[in-house]
Amino acid sequence: MTPEYDPEQLAAAAAQVTPPPVATGMGEVPAGPSPYEADIAALKAMITAQQERLDALEAERRERNMPALVSTAQALRDLIGAHETTSGLAVPGALFRLADDAVAAAAEAVRSGDVSAVRDIAGRIGAALARIHPGGGDHPFHRQAVEFARDHLPEACDQVQAPQPQASLALGSSQAPAPVIQGSRLG
Repeated sequence: MTPEYDPEQLAAAAAQVTPPPVATGMGEVPAGPSPYEADIAALKAMITAQQERLDALEAERRERNMPALVSTAQALRDLIGAHETTSGLAVPGALFRLADDAVAAAAEAVRSGDVSAVRDIAGRIGAALARIHPGGGDHPFHRQAVEFARDHLPEACDQVQAPQPQASLALGSSQAPAPVIQGSRLG
C-alpha cells in the first residue's frame, strides 16, 4: 500500500529537491532557470519577431504588386532552400540555378505572354526533386517544392495573359504637310 503524506510533508520534500546541475563546459552551472526549462517569454518574443518578419515580407510583396507567376516561382526557389536548410541534406547547385532560371523566365513570361520556358523549367525542377528525394520520414519542404513544381507553377502559367498590342503613336511634325502631285507615286 502507498503511504499517505500530508501537505506539510509534501511541501518540505519539494523544498529539498533541486534539479541536477547540467554541465555547460564552462565550469559552472548557469544561473537562473534550469537549462531544460522553457523560457516562455523568450519563446513568445521569438514567435512575435518571426511573425513580424513574415508580415513585412508579405507587405513588401503586396506593395510591389508582384504577378502570381513570379511570386510562385520565387516561393518554389525559397522552398528548395528551406528543404536544404531543414533536412541537412545538400541540394545540388544546378537545382538552385534552375530555380533562379524559373524566376527569371517567369518575369519574362509576364512581359511577353510566352510561358513555354517556365513550363519546361518546372518540369526539369520536378524531375530533379524526384532524383534527390530524401527517403523515409516527413520532409515537408521537399514535398511542398514538388507540389509547387508539379501543380502550382503550371497553374500560374495558365493564368498569364498575353500582353495586348497597343496602337503605335502617330508621328507628328511641326511643318505643314507636303503637297501631293496628282499621278506621282508615294513611298
